[in-house]
Amino acid sequence: GFCIIDGHKEKIGNFKIEPPSLFRGRGEHPKMGMLKKRVMPEDVLINCSKDSKFPQPPPGHKWKEIRHDNTVTWLASWTENVQGQVKYVMLNPSSKLKGEKDMQKYETARKLAHSIEKIRKEYREDWKSKEMRIRQRSVALYFIDKLALRAGNEKDEDQADTVGCCSLRVEHIQLHEEKDGKQHVVVFDFLGKDSIRYYNEVPVEKRVFKNLQLFMEGKKGSDDLFDRLNTLILNKHLNELMEGLTAKVFRTYNASWTLQEQLRELTDPEYSLPEMILAYNRANRAVAILCN
Repeated sequence: GFCIIDGHKEKIGNFKIEPPSLFRGRGEHPKMGMLKKRVMPEDVLINCSKDSKFPQPPPGHKWKEIRHDNTVTWLASWTENVQGQVKYVMLNPSSKLKGEKDMQKYETARKLAHSIEKIRKEYREDWKSKEMRIRQRSVALYFIDKLALRAGNEKDEDQADTVGCCSLRVEHIQLHEEKDGKQHVVVFDFLGKDSIRYYNEVPVEKRVFKNLQLFMEGKKGSDDLFDRLNTLILNKHLNELMEGLTAKVFRTYNASWTLQEQLRELTDPEYSLPEMILAYNRANRAVAILCN
């Protein structure tokens, strides 16, 4: 499918609506097996310009609404019945608007490169803070920076139990003074985005290890590790350090940095094209491992 945006013909990403089916979800989703009902034209909002010729609904039906909102990039939307989530018909990743958004994302990450050492120095200083909330924030930021963990959001009871850094519970980590010849090892074991298991054994700095012991004191396994922190608090602090900075930007920055370093190590100007492609794929794999 195609659409016209600002006089340019652009590809549409998903131009079909899913047929009725059983809901699968990711991992052990609590709503697995529920029936996804058929989406009717009466459920669908069409978004187009006032002077455009919008698509006609099937005979005997009408659209829920014809909207003319030029502040969003979706072309149609509807609400699915299982989780009550709004679904969209969006532009193809190769479209101009998507490309501009990606460029903006990488420019913010490039900007972070000039401030990263100052930010790292600051959160290391905060490990010694007298305020528990500042200590928790600085340790969480260390994990997001070092391990490229996602920040994580609070989940409702009817959603899959996936977590990120800010929503880690005590049961998700184990502390070892020594493990396999390494000092101060933290073992992470939890379900991350899309219910994919994240397991990692990481040696950390001594002060981080001591802080984690402090955060876990007197808590049950189901208690929050960072009980004085959430994603909003963390991102508000990051935006104060640098305009536009969020936990997500750290992932973009560290992924880009890793790819750059791997390409520098793995490629040679004398390589043939197949060797270059192999080196690039290996570098990309290192990024995928980092970003779990």
